[in-house]
Amino acid sequence: MTSARLFMRLACGLVAVALLAQAAPLDAAPGASRRAQEELLGKFAARYKGLTAFKAAYRRSASTPATDPIFKSQAVQTAEGVLYWQKPLGLRLVQESPAREELVTDGTTAWWYLPSEKTVRVYEEMDLAEGFRPLTAFFDGADELKRHFAVTPAPADPARPGDSGFVMTPKDKAAEPGNAITVWCGPDAILKGFRLTSGTGERTDFYLESPETNPSLPPDFFSFKAPRGTKVVVGDPDGGEM
Repeated sequence: MTSARLFMRLACGLVAVALLAQAAPLDAAPGASRRAQEELLGKFAARYKGLTAFKAAYRRSASTPATDPIFKSQAVQTAEGVLYWQKPLGLRLVQESPAREELVTDGTTAWWYLPSEKTVRVYEEMDLAEGFRPLTAFFDGADELKRHFAVTPAPADPARPGDSGFVMTPKDKAAEPGNAITVWCGPDAILKGFRLTSGTGERTDFYLESPETNPSLPPDFFSFKAPRGTKVVVGDPDGGEM
């Protein structure tokens, strides 16, 4: 996954967390299941009401559709680090393994820092703001969220025992079929992670630990100053991946 696409999909997931905290009513579900999900959603909304910033340790697992016609195996990439987000478009991923890397954006410029290569790739005039304008507008109320997304309970996931999920599917007919964001939380309504699913079969799971809501972050935290001796490359001519 290119760094620009990762920014877009990850920021969508984090915006979705803030939107879901407005407790939009769930769409059709069996009676008992619906009541339990509504109760949990209400707790989630109460816990994360007023969310403007977020920090958590993460484990990321990204899979792509099988490309080998013989073995039909998926390509899976894993990573660990710390994630920071701030409304509306501040995002910083400090990846600690398998290799130290950083992804930073203020919503218009993005930096991908590769310490091992002493290189930072700069993406200028990214259209994140335009892409998120429909999403950020939903902060104005849960009615807007429900108008644009179908919110339904997620099937149980063996990889997340005891957690409950809420699937947000865009209602926009122009959206790519199969795109969805699933937000996961535990019985105590603490955010445990989210899943980003694309219509082409890509899936990115974030498993979160030690989450902090509205942490105090420096004013320039979502910009990046290249260390001395670092090569600055504008754009991504090699189509590299993180």
